[in-house]
Amino acid sequence: MILGDIAYRFGLPDDYAAAKPVITKMAEHFPVCLTMGNHDVRENFLSAFAPTAPTDPAAPRSIIVINHAPLRFIILDSLYRVDVVPGLLGFRQREWLARFLDDSGPIPTVICFHHALDDNDKSLFDAGQLLGVLLSRQQVKAILHGHWHKLRQYDVDGLHVIQLPSIGLPLADGVPIGWLSATFTASGADFEMHPLAAPTSPIPSAFSLKWR
Repeated sequence: MILGDIAYRFGLPDDYAAAKPVITKMAEHFPVCLTMGNHDVRENFLSAFAPTAPTDPAAPRSIIVINHAPLRFIILDSLYRVDVVPGLLGFRQREWLARFLDDSGPIPTVICFHHALDDNDKSLFDAGQLLGVLLSRQQVKAILHGHWHKLRQYDVDGLHVIQLPSIGLPLADGVPIGWLSATFTASGADFEMHPLAAPTSPIPSAFSLKWR
């Protein structure tokens, strides 16, 4: 999963042309899922990666559902405005999510999107409304997100939140960049960070989570 900000700043076609060969090579070995970050332009992204070019310039938000036993992953689209830092899922996407979770049974579920849940004006505007949907639905076990370019893990009332590191751009000197591998089971998951360069600060240790 690449949870947004595939482009550097303004989501230019050249950004996606530069990233596509690497992502294509990855996809030869395992499935790759992409979603929007605050630096992505939906139309340019779809032109580069969709099987067919989009016909509607105002493309709808992208939702991906992955059934990979024993878990289900739901990847949402939190892009609000290009190169505007905060994100927004919006009422329609949250309403769809609530209905889908109510209709899909007790399968352990992980929710994924780009923006963070911090209580500030640079994260997900409707984080509180989203948590209102998720906390009462016990099949939702964890949230995966990006945005702040640094690995972090914490809980919200038993719901695990994992903030992914960046693979390209640290926001502060010495912050490790790299990718996160995970092994998921019906009862929890194990995570490990793989740094792409030697940081000046310690690499976060591997960690394990048990589902609520």
